[in-house]
Amino acid sequence: MTRLARLVGSCQEAAVVGTLHRLLDDDQGAALGELLEVPEGNRNSQLDQLRRPPTRVSGPAMVDALQPASEIPGLRFAEVDTEVVPPRRLAERL
Repeated sequence: MTRLARLVGSCQEAAVVGTLHRLLDDDQGAALGELLEVPEGNRNSQLDQLRRPPTRVSGPAMVDALQPASEIPGLRFAEVDTEVVPPRRLAERL
C-alpha cells in the first residue's frame, strides 16, 4: 500500500470516528472516556478488556465474560443514530 493510500485511509478513519463522537450526548461521551482510560498498573483500557474473548472454554469463564457484556446496554450507545455514516465504514470500525 502506498503512503498516499495509507494517509487517505487514516483521514477517512478519523472522519468516521469524529462523526461518531459528535453523535454522542454528554453522558455517552463521559462513559466512552471512562472505557478508554487505562487504570494505573494496567496495560489495557476497560474497552480492551470488554473486547477480549474468554481465554478458556468453561462455565466460569463464560460467566466472567457475560458479566461485563451485561453492562454494555446501560451505556446507551445503541441509541446513537449512525445513519450519517456509510454502513460499510461503520462496519470497518466495529
